[in-house]
Amino acid sequence: MEEEKEQVEINLKIIGPSPPSRLRIPSQIKVHDLRKLIAADRRLPEEHLKLVWRGQVLQDKSNGDHPSLRFNQGDSLIVAVTPKPPAKHIRDGYEDDDDDLKFHIPQSASWLKRKLFSFLHDKLRLPDMLLMAIFSISPKAWAGLILWFILAPVASRWGLGPLYVLGTGFAIILLNLGQRQYGEISAYSIFNDDFRELPGTLNADRLDRDIRAGPHIPIDLTAKNIHCYSEELFVCFYEFMMGDIISMEQVRNLERKNKPSFRMCNILQNWAANELLDDTCDAKIDESSGSTPVICGQKTEASAENTADQKMKVVYIWDMDETLILLKSLLNGTYAAAFNGLKDVQKGIEIGRGWEDLILRVCDEFFFYQQTEDYNEPFLDALSEFDDGQDLSDYDFSKDGFGPPYDDPNKRKLSYRHRVIAQNYAQGLHNVLDQETIKVWNNLYDSTDAYTDRWLSSARTFLEQLSGGNRISTPHPVSPVTTVDSTDMKCRNINVLVTSGSLIPSLVKCLLFRLNDFISHENVYSSWEVGKLQCFSWIKERFGGQSVKYCAIGDGSEECEAAQTMGWPFIGIDLRPGGSNRFPGLTMKTANYYLDVIYGGPDVKKDGQCL
Repeated sequence: MEEEKEQVEINLKIIGPSPPSRLRIPSQIKVHDLRKLIAADRRLPEEHLKLVWRGQVLQDKSNGDHPSLRFNQGDSLIVAVTPKPPAKHIRDGYEDDDDDLKFHIPQSASWLKRKLFSFLHDKLRLPDMLLMAIFSISPKAWAGLILWFILAPVASRWGLGPLYVLGTGFAIILLNLGQRQYGEISAYSIFNDDFRELPGTLNADRLDRDIRAGPHIPIDLTAKNIHCYSEELFVCFYEFMMGDIISMEQVRNLERKNKPSFRMCNILQNWAANELLDDTCDAKIDESSGSTPVICGQKTEASAENTADQKMKVVYIWDMDETLILLKSLLNGTYAAAFNGLKDVQKGIEIGRGWEDLILRVCDEFFFYQQTEDYNEPFLDALSEFDDGQDLSDYDFSKDGFGPPYDDPNKRKLSYRHRVIAQNYAQGLHNVLDQETIKVWNNLYDSTDAYTDRWLSSARTFLEQLSGGNRISTPHPVSPVTTVDSTDMKCRNINVLVTSGSLIPSLVKCLLFRLNDFISHENVYSSWEVGKLQCFSWIKERFGGQSVKYCAIGDGSEECEAAQTMGWPFIGIDLRPGGSNRFPGLTMKTANYYLDVIYGGPDVKKDGQCL
C-alpha cells in the first residue's frame, strides 16, 4: 500500500511552444489515469492526448486489459495534442493508408488468441502483414495445412509426390469455385440461359449480322422507366448498343429487381447523351418489339401531350468551389496546370489570395464569422424555432454573451445572428461595403473572369438561363425541410447550392461572386457536418412532388455518390480546357440530355423556359 502511494516527479515535454514542466504522479499508475491527470493539470483535451514514454505510444487498453506503468524519479514523458479530425462524412472512406496496413485483433477474439497475438506482436515483433496472414486463416485451414505437410513425406515415400501436388491443386480449385449470383452471366455461354454471351464477344455470327443488317434498336426511347439501375441492366443496354436484340419487358424486369449502380449509371448517361439523344441519329426500329417505337429527335403526339400536361420544373443542386466559382484551384495552381503552361500559375495564386482576404474581411465585419465560426449550421433557418422574433434594431451583439456552452439560450442568440445575416444577404453587399472596397471587389472579379476565360460570367449566365431569366426579388423565409407550394415558383426552375464549406463563408462567396440574384439564402446549404446526402434528402423533402425533377452538378465524388443514391442525374464539371462540362461550355442542351436519360423525355425547352 505504501508503494502504491509513493509519489514521483516526472518531466513533461509538451510538443509545441509550451516549455517543459514537472508533474507529481503516483509511481505506479494506469495509462488512462495518467492521461486524465495530465489533461486536468494542463487543461488539455483528454481525448486528443497522445503519450509517448521510452519510445512507445501508450495505449489505454492492451488486449482488453488496462496496463499499469511504473515511473522513477526524473523520468520524461512526451505529450502531443492531436488535431481535431474533420467531419465524419469527410473522414469516411479516406482513412490513412498506414492504418489499413496495421492489424488489430477483434475484441470478440478468445483469451487464448489475444494472448498469442500479444506474444507475437509485442515480444517477437512480427510484422503486421505476417500477423494478418496468421490470424486470418481459420483453425480448420491450419489443421488442413498441417495435415498436408504430414502426409507429403508419406506420398513422396510411395512415389506419389506429383499426383499428391496435382490433387492438391484440383482440390483448391474445386473448393473455391463459389456460386454465381442470380442473373450473373458466366464467361462461358454454354452455362447461360439461351447460350447468352458476354457483351462485346466477337464471333462470326455477330460479324455476319452486323454486315448484313446493321444493328437493331428494339427500344422505345421515350419510355418513362428506362433507368440505369444495375450492371446487369447496363449489360442489356450495352448489348443493345452492340447490336443484340432485347425487349422492353427485359428492361422492366431488370429495373424492378435491381438497385442503382453509380458507375453504370454515369456510363449510360454519357453514352446516351452523345449517341441516343442526338438530333441527327437515324435509328432502325424493330417492329416486333411490342411497343410504339420512336426515332431519335422525334416525338409522338401522345408524348407531346403528356409533356405539356406535366409542366415539370427542375431543381438544380449545385456544388460551389470549382463548379460555379474557381478558388481552390487558383490557390493550389491546379487550374493553371491544366493548361500546360499557357496560364501564369503565380498570377492565379495571387488572384486566389485576393479572394481569400476579401471573403474573410466581409465575413468578419458584416456576417459575425468570428463569433459563429465554431457553430456551423447546415442552413440559416436551422435554428428558426429558437428565434422569438425580438426586435434587433438596438440589440448589441458584442455584449450578449454568446459562446459556449451551446445550449438553448445561446442557440437563440445564434438565431438572431442568422436573421441579420439573411437580411444582409437579401440587401446585397452594395448597401454595406464602402466605395473603396466595392472598387477592389469589382476589379478582382473582372481580373478573375479574364484569367479564367469568362468562367464566372458564363456560370452566372447559365444560372440565369436555368431560372428562365427571372431574378430573385424579395426573398421570403422558407424552412429547408418544408414542402414548397408549386404556385410559388410556377414558371421558374430552382437553383440550390450545397457546399462542403462552412455556411457563413459560403453565403459571402455567393454575394461576392454575384450568384445571389439566382440563389436565395434559404437555398444555400452547408454539408460540412451532415454530408451532402443528408442535404439532398432535405431538398427532396422540401420541394417534393411528382412534378419535380432534380439534377446535381459538381466536381466532387461526394455529390456524385449522393446523386446516385437519390437516383438523380449528375453532371460532372471538368476544369480541363476543351471539355463541354465546364464554363464556358455547359449548355441547356447538355443539361436536358442528362435529365431526359433519367426521367424519360425532354420536358425542358432548350432556351431554359418552363413549359
